[in-house]
Amino acid sequence: MTHSTRLLLLRHGPTEWNLTGRFQGQTDVSLSDEGRDLCKIVAQNLADLPIDAAYASKLSRSIETAERVLAHHQLEPIQEPGLSELHLGALEGSNRVEAEAKYPEIMHAWRNNPSLVQMPDGESIVALQERVTGTIEQIVERHPGQTVLIVSHVFASLVYIAHAIRLPLDAFPHLWLDPLGLSRLDSFRGRARLKSLNERTTVPNTPIEWAVD
Repeated sequence: MTHSTRLLLLRHGPTEWNLTGRFQGQTDVSLSDEGRDLCKIVAQNLADLPIDAAYASKLSRSIETAERVLAHHQLEPIQEPGLSELHLGALEGSNRVEAEAKYPEIMHAWRNNPSLVQMPDGESIVALQERVTGTIEQIVERHPGQTVLIVSHVFASLVYIAHAIRLPLDAFPHLWLDPLGLSRLDSFRGRARLKSLNERTTVPNTPIEWAVD
C-alpha cells in the first residue's frame, strides 16, 4: 500500500526587508542576523523528525533557511525555481505606503480581487498558483510515502495551500504565514489534506513531531 506524502511547508526566515516592510518578491534579499539565529532554533526543534528530502526556491533567503534548519539531517536542499515567490515587478523594494501612492488601482484589486491582478512588469497571482502547484505536485510524485520539507515564500506557499483545500484564489489573503511558520499537508493521488497552518517553530525546546492519525 502506498501512503500519503507528508509535506512540511516552511516559510523562509526573516530578512531586513521583512523588518522594514518592503515587498521582496523575486529580489534576492538575504536572511537577517535574527533570521539566522531563529533558524538554529528551528533546526533543533526539527532534529528528531525524519525528513526524506528537502526542496527550496532559488532565492538565497529560502536556500539558506533550508540549509540551516537541516543542520541535524544528512540532507542538502534541492533548488527548485518553481517554488520562488510571486514576481512583484515594479513593486519590489517599495513599502505599502509607496505602492498605494503609485499603484492605487492595483493595490485596491489586490485587497479585493487578487485573482485579477497582474503585477506591473511582474507576474499574476493566477500564474503563481499554476507554477507552484505544478512544481509541488511533481515533488509529491517523486516522493510517495515520504516526508518532504519545502522551504518557500508567503504568497507562493499560500496559493498552493488554497489550491490544496479548494479555497477560491480570491480568498487566499485571509490566510497568513509568519516567517518560519510551518504548515503540514498530506498528499495522496492528487488530493491533499491540511493538517496545520502557520505553526510556530521558533519556540526553544519545542520538538516538532508528526502526529499519527
